Amino acid sequence: MPRITSCRMILSSLLVMMSAAFETINSTSVLQNNSEFSSNIMSNTNITGDITTLPGTQPRELLNDSLPQEWSTICSIQLRLECLHPSTKQVIVDTLKIAQPTCVSCSVGPGESLRFEDLRKFLQNPFVRRSYAVTIRCQDGGNITLPYPMRANGLKYIHVQNCLIHDAMADYFNDDIKFIPDTLVYYAIIDSVFYVDSTDFALTIKNMQYITKAAKCGPEKALMIAISRNISYVFSKVVFPEVEPMKREETPVAARAFYRGVSRAAFTCNYTKLIELDRSIAMHLGSKHDSVLLQNSDFPALLVFNLSYALLRELPGKLDDWRLYFPRLKLLDLTHNRISDFRSVLDYGTKSEDPSMGVIDLRYNNITTITLKQLRTLQHHKYVQS
Repeated sequence: MPRITSCRMILSSLLVMMSAAFETINSTSVLQNNSEFSSNIMSNTNITGDITTLPGTQPRELLNDSLPQEWSTICSIQLRLECLHPSTKQVIVDTLKIAQPTCVSCSVGPGESLRFEDLRKFLQNPFVRRSYAVTIRCQDGGNITLPYPMRANGLKYIHVQNCLIHDAMADYFNDDIKFIPDTLVYYAIIDSVFYVDSTDFALTIKNMQYITKAAKCGPEKALMIAISRNISYVFSKVVFPEVEPMKREETPVAARAFYRGVSRAAFTCNYTKLIELDRSIAMHLGSKHDSVLLQNSDFPALLVFNLSYALLRELPGKLDDWRLYFPRLKLLDLTHNRISDFRSVLDYGTKSEDPSMGVIDLRYNNITTITLKQLRTLQHHKYVQS
């Protein structure tokens, strides 16, 4: 498979994920997750887990001063930065060393739940330390609420794995969120399932013109790394008679309505510190995902964009112009997709702030032929090599 070089690309938002998901599934359907968790997450809800203090934690009697009361039986305070997930990049570790956040590790057992709103309310207290890092891992059946854009006073790091997530759209139209500082440096949502109420989603589509900038852009000002990997969705059955169940043939219409609503929201999102974006192992991107993500958005610092294992059948249209949208991109990972046709990328290297070589990795796709014309086009590019 060819390995092509040069770059530039995008930030993900739950808005985009949900609209793209609606292009391909029924509102009562389940998108299957690639992990074993997906098949088990709705089970074992009556089993109780025995949560114990993790190694390196502080005694339970100290938790009341550092955690919301509702979290104290599920979460523990870790020494230094020991709560960070082992995969956390060194650049994030170094950034957090300066902030020295309170480090929280949570294990949500089967049948247990954790509310993000409890943490947000707790951090509004002026006497609480204003720097927090949180890692949440769920066992089968463990669930959390996580309203996007995950704003809480002083929250700098959040890593969520293996969870059933509720209320993702709860703050889409909440204008008060803009008064909470945008402090997230890192977020990761991995191997998790979003539970979406179909009635709420239908009402959200209807009112997309009122979406707030915080919800459209998500974490923005301080964000350095954003990971949404191996995410799937459960759409509930519609139980209210005033909202009819959506038929499969109607879902593309709903997706377009969602996209139009996002497009009409005339906000500009500036991800000035974002250096890595991971949307790999994705089954929900949809045909317009690159356009949605680039709508009124700037990514001047992005170095790595991972779209591997995303079921892509073609090179997304906007990625032909990668240097135009991502002037510093070093790696565009498109490996392990279903791309069968290679289109020549355009050379915007002379307009880039960093004209050095980057890599578009197309290995492990279905490309069997590259025409002589395409190769000749590449050989004249100053900043693209084959």
